[in-house]
Amino acid sequence: MRSRPTSVQRFSNYLIALSALTILSGCNPPAQPSVEAQAEPAQAAEPSPYFELSVLHARSSMLGARRAAFEMAINTVEASVQREQRENPQVRPVMENPTVLSLLVSANNHGEREDCGCKANPLGGLTRRHTLVDLARLGAVDESMRWWGKSVPERSIVFTADAGDLLYAPRGFENAAAPRQELLFDQARAIVDALNVGPPDAFNVGEHDLALGLEKLQVLQKVAKFPFISANLQKEGKPLFASHVVVERGGARVAFIGVARDEEATKTYYEARGLAVRPALEAVREAAALLPEEVSAVVLLSNLGVEKTRELVGALQSEGIALTAVVVSNTASTTISPLWAAGVPILEPASRGKHLGRLDLYLQDATKGAGAVRFANAVSDPLVELRDYRRAVTGFYRASEAMDKMLIELEAMRVEIAQKQAALVELEAADENRAASESALASLQARHATSASRLELYERRLAMTADTYVRTAGTLSALSATPGAPAGSDWVEGQVIAVKLAIPEHAGVRKVLDRGKPRSQK
Repeated sequence: MRSRPTSVQRFSNYLIALSALTILSGCNPPAQPSVEAQAEPAQAAEPSPYFELSVLHARSSMLGARRAAFEMAINTVEASVQREQRENPQVRPVMENPTVLSLLVSANNHGEREDCGCKANPLGGLTRRHTLVDLARLGAVDESMRWWGKSVPERSIVFTADAGDLLYAPRGFENAAAPRQELLFDQARAIVDALNVGPPDAFNVGEHDLALGLEKLQVLQKVAKFPFISANLQKEGKPLFASHVVVERGGARVAFIGVARDEEATKTYYEARGLAVRPALEAVREAAALLPEEVSAVVLLSNLGVEKTRELVGALQSEGIALTAVVVSNTASTTISPLWAAGVPILEPASRGKHLGRLDLYLQDATKGAGAVRFANAVSDPLVELRDYRRAVTGFYRASEAMDKMLIELEAMRVEIAQKQAALVELEAADENRAASESALASLQARHATSASRLELYERRLAMTADTYVRTAGTLSALSATPGAPAGSDWVEGQVIAVKLAIPEHAGVRKVLDRGKPRSQK
């Protein structure tokens, strides 16, 4: 197995140093001068009224130059990594009679039944996603390769699951008119009916699946031919759903554990529906303790988003709680290849059902249980990490540029206010122009005060993006370290693909969806 690309080792320290330089210059803006005149010591030279403004313009120019340097540097790194990956591709080692588990996974469907209707590149649709699942279940390797590529295993045991936010779009419906709510519920019912054609093994109830309330969701649960799970959703101190489900197929047993978003920001959302949510760590810990020892794999379906899920996986692994793979919802982003946390692969398909994920787990000895699984290729894809880093850096630069623009605007107004105040001193009290000058000065001072009141928001945004910047720089630093020898003998291949319109529609699902359409759409 190859080591991480040397390009990352060569350039990461430079990128991190550039990060530190930019953060130090961007997070400590010059103190905002007061509009009020300041008394200067007699011995001090009188500064130019434009001095501070010139400093701010120079600082902004330096920031722009650093951003240009960063773009050149990271483009060089990405190109070099891509070249090295082409020249030294990761290759799965020869394994003697491995057990191959294929997990076909979805998330962030957001109430979509058909394709997204996007003008530029329409994708998605339950009919096409079901075709991809059916091809895997039927072992149609050649046809599957057409969409997934040549990495599709010749034989595997197929499991399917949805990580949550399946039924409704991520926006509130509390104030929608009754007819609108009924239409949304009917559409959610059509999704459940369509999935019933080839039921998934598990569905994790996500935050947005409760948009119309618990009673509506329980109606859908009764007609579903697949299990609804959640380890941390409660009502009056009692669990609403099973915390997990264990599925046995082809001699393998896979456990699915589900958790809903548990951040403080969602507390009011759940309380408005008469519900409560427990901390995910506590809930998963208890669910894992209930699993039989002989499960081949433990799959976490997490509605926490990618970053919170990574933290959760690290905490669980530190406690010795085994996870084999994780599927995420609620970030609504796409992980083209797996991200990693504590040796566990993580996938998330993007929003509106436009993508489908696949994890092929090659287990050397599935009889040893999930706790014995160790992936030999448990290394983050440096391109994924670099692109995350680029996004974080770009966000910080944008926040810094917005802050500089605001400071320059405030300083320019301060200079103009000082000039108007000086001019006003020269006017006689009875001067016919004095009233107009006083009015103009008051208007400018009011504008300055309004702009200055927004400065805290810009500072907060800058601090938040700087924090993200620092975290991703830490990830990049870890990539630059030379890895040790692979710790395991198992292997995982994962990807998320776009559900293209060229994929044939599943006739059975098409029939169900057509039957559930309102008359106006038929």
